[in-house]
Amino acid sequence: MTLIPSDRRSVYGVTITVSHEELQRLYADNSDLLGEVVYLPYAVLAHHPSGRTEPALCYIAHDIEPSPASPEYVARIVEPARSHGFPDWYIQRLESFSAK
Repeated sequence: MTLIPSDRRSVYGVTITVSHEELQRLYADNSDLLGEVVYLPYAVLAHHPSGRTEPALCYIAHDIEPSPASPEYVARIVEPARSHGFPDWYIQRLESFSAK
């Protein structure tokens, strides 16, 4: 699923520390698969359950054609969301993106 900038929605996730080289490798693989560079870094503030806030980068595809996600892809996202204790309403929203 691709994030779309919105002032009316929020997204849950996990923050990790990676090197610039690791990010380049990850998104180069994605670009090779899609045939172009579509995901670009976007500065966000991550709000942790502890109340701490920190700057982070979120990669967003601004010019990607919308399409339904496969059930397998959705499952790859939903299972970690459950294991990290994301809210039920958010997991239901993720599941709603599954291709019919």
